[in-house]
Parts: sequence; structure tokens; C-alpha cells
Amino acid sequence: MATVLICLVYTVGLATASVGCDLAQSSCPAVEPDSAPAASTMGSITARVQIAGLPGAVAAPGSPTPAPQVLGPAAGATIQIIDPQAPDTLVTEQISDARGEASFQVVSGTYWVVVPWSDHVAGLAAAPTVAAFLPNGQAVLAWQEVTILDGAFEVMLTIVVALP
Repeated sequence: MATVLICLVYTVGLATASVGCDLAQSSCPAVEPDSAPAASTMGSITARVQIAGLPGAVAAPGSPTPAPQVLGPAAGATIQIIDPQAPDTLVTEQISDARGEASFQVVSGTYWVVVPWSDHVAGLAAAPTVAAFLPNGQAVLAWQEVTILDGAFEVMLTIVVALP
């Protein structure tokens, strides 16, 4: 009767493999795990940032609030990708091009695409900015949550400024 000894147990991802060895053998045979861990799926985010202005005059009571008027792309805006599970940790950051665009490659997951807070917007130094707020209460100029499974995702962010 041969005596069997488990000489190796290992885990890779969620798969576990074990090998039985005869004591008379000097080493255990090589074994591949049941399945290799899945590679992380990558996706892309293309963020477009535009500037919109609110008229400086306050609407009369009972009057509808006017919609912001798009002024153009936000060239030179900082765009950040943040993990909502660790909002103090920056995943990546880029500066938008002349069209107000920047593209990011990210691992699949949920992210906040953010234009961080600033008192002014490039090219509109005299126009005060209007804050938006992340779910954690942090003031930003604009943001949107996106979930990337695979493939490409486009997001439009609008920075709102108060016009004179």
C-alpha cells in the first residue's frame, strides 16, 4: 500500500490546486491550477469639458431660472480620474487640449471624472465659478460618475461661471 502525502496546495485567484505525491518520489509533479486569474479588463474614458455662463442678473421671483449658455471648450482644464472608494487618491490626471478633451486608459471599474475646484477658469479670469459637489462633499467645478466594463466611454463635463 502506497502512502500519499499532500505536498503542495496553492491558490491562484479563486482557483486552488493540490497535488498528491507518493512518499517514494523525491518531488511532486507539476500541476496547473484549475483556472488562471482573469486579466484586468481595460477601457477608455474620453472627457470633454465645456464652459457655460449663467446670466449675472437674478431672475425675478416666479420666473424660471435661465439655462447656462455654452461659451465653448475648456482648453487647459485639469481633468482627474478618482476612485470613489478612495476619493483622496488620484488615479490619473491630464490637461484638456484646445478642444477641451482628454482621453484616459483605465482598468474596468467605477470612477469619478472630475474638474477640480478653482476660483477661476482659464481664459475667463473675471468670471466667478459655480461649485458642484462630489458625494463626499468636496467642491469641484464639474464631475460625473462613470462605470467602465470594457470599451470606450465618453463624458461631457460643464464648468458653470457667473457672467456679469
